[in-house]
Amino acid sequence: MAQFASAQPDILRAFLGQAWSILRLAIPVTCTRAGLVIMMTVDTAIVGRAGTVELANFGISLPPQTVAFVIMVVLLSSAGVLISQAKGAGELRQCGRIWRIGLAVGFLAASLVGAMLLPSERLLLALGQTPELATAGGVAVRIWAASLPGMALYAGTTIFLEAIGRPIVGLVIVILGNLVNAALCWILVYGHAGAPELGAMGAALATAAARWLMAATAIGYAITMADARQLGVFDRIGRPWPVVAKILRLGLPLSIAGGVETLSFFALATYAGWLGPAILAAYQISLNIMTTVYMVSIGVSVATSVHVGLAVGRGDRRGIAIAGWSGTAVIVALTGLAGLVFGLLAGPIVTTYTDDAVVVAMVLAAVGIICCNFVVDGLQAVLLNAARGVADVIVPTIMFVLSFPFVMAPLGYWLGPQGGMHALVGGDPTAAAVAGLLWSAFAGLSLASLLVALRFAVLTGRPPKRI
Repeated sequence: MAQFASAQPDILRAFLGQAWSILRLAIPVTCTRAGLVIMMTVDTAIVGRAGTVELANFGISLPPQTVAFVIMVVLLSSAGVLISQAKGAGELRQCGRIWRIGLAVGFLAASLVGAMLLPSERLLLALGQTPELATAGGVAVRIWAASLPGMALYAGTTIFLEAIGRPIVGLVIVILGNLVNAALCWILVYGHAGAPELGAMGAALATAAARWLMAATAIGYAITMADARQLGVFDRIGRPWPVVAKILRLGLPLSIAGGVETLSFFALATYAGWLGPAILAAYQISLNIMTTVYMVSIGVSVATSVHVGLAVGRGDRRGIAIAGWSGTAVIVALTGLAGLVFGLLAGPIVTTYTDDAVVVAMVLAAVGIICCNFVVDGLQAVLLNAARGVADVIVPTIMFVLSFPFVMAPLGYWLGPQGGMHALVGGDPTAAAVAGLLWSAFAGLSLASLLVALRFAVLTGRPPKRI
C-alpha cells in the first residue's frame, strides 16, 4: 500500500513534467501553424471588406485546397514521426536523410493533387454551385493548386526542424511570410499601387507567392545549419524505398482520415453555398475562427506525437501513455480557454471579418456551438496524433470514416439545406441553418474524439514497437 502511495506522486510529477514539455514545444509549433491560418484570416478579412460576393467567391475556393493541404501535411508529418523515433533511438544521421526523402514524397504528392484541382470550375459546378460562383472561385482554386508544392517544401522542412527540437525557425519564417502576404493581399485585392483590382483572386495570388518564399527560406536554413552534416543532411540517400514505404504506410491511411474529415467540412461549405452567399459567408467566418483555434490543437498534437515517438524510440511504454494523456489534458485546457475568450469578445472579432449586419448576426447566434467545437476538434487532433506516434493508423482511419462521411456530412445535410435545425429550434431560418451545419460538425468531431480515445487507451497497454 505504501509503495502504491509513493508511486502516485512519481506518476503525477511525470505527467506534469511531460505536459510542460509538450506545452513548451507546442507554443512555437502552434504559433507557426497559426501563422499559416492567419494568412487565411487576413485574406478573408481583406476580401470580406471588398464585399459579400467576393467573400463568397473566396470562401468557396478554400475547401478544395484545404483538403489537398491537409492530405499533404498529414503525409509529411509521418516523416516527422520517423525522425522523432530515430532521434529517440540516438540515430541522428538518419534524421536528415528521412527529411530529404519526405520532401521528395511531399513535393510529388502536392504536384499530383494540385494537378487534380486544375479543372476547378467543373468541380464546383458538379457540386451544385452557381456558374458565377464556380467561375470566380475556380480561378482562385487553380492558384491555390500552383502553390501546393511550395507549401509541401515549407511544411516538410518545418516538421523536420520541429522533430529535432528547433521549432522557432519555422515560426520566424511564417512571420516573414505573413508580412509579405498581407502587403500583397492589400495591393492585389483592392488594386492599390497601380495593380489591378482582383478581389478573391488577388488574395490567392498573394498567399501563393508567400508560400513559395517560405519554402525557399526554410530549405536555405536547413542546409546551412552548423550541425547539418551531423544530422545527415548531406549524406547519400542510398536506397530510399524502405523509408518511402514507411512514410506511405503511416501517412496514407491518416491522409485518408484527414481527407475524409476535410471533405466532410467541404460538404458543409457546399450546403452553405446552396443556401446563398450570406449563409456561405457566415459559415466561412465561423469555420475560419474554428480553424484559427485549431492551430493550437495542431501545435499540441505535433508536440504530443513527437513525445510519443521519442518514448517509442526509447521503448518506454509508460512514457507513451503519459505523453498521450498529458497532451490530451493540455488541449482541453487551452481550447477551453480559447472558448472563454471568444465568448467574451465575439462581437469585435466577428466584425473584423465583415460589416454585413445579417452575416454578423448569424455568426453571433452560433457563438456557443463554435466554442464547443473548439474543444472536440482539439481532442480528435491530439488523440489521432498520439496514436500515430505509436504507428497505429488503420483503426483510427476507420473511426474517422465512420465519424465524418457517415455522421457529420449527412447530419449537416438534414440540419442545413433540409431545414432540420429550423424545425427543431424555430427562429430565424438563416441563423438556424448556420447553427445546424456547426452542430453537425460537433457531432462528427465528438464521435471521432471518443473512438480514438478508446483506441489509444488500448494501445498504451501494448509493448512499444518502432515502425
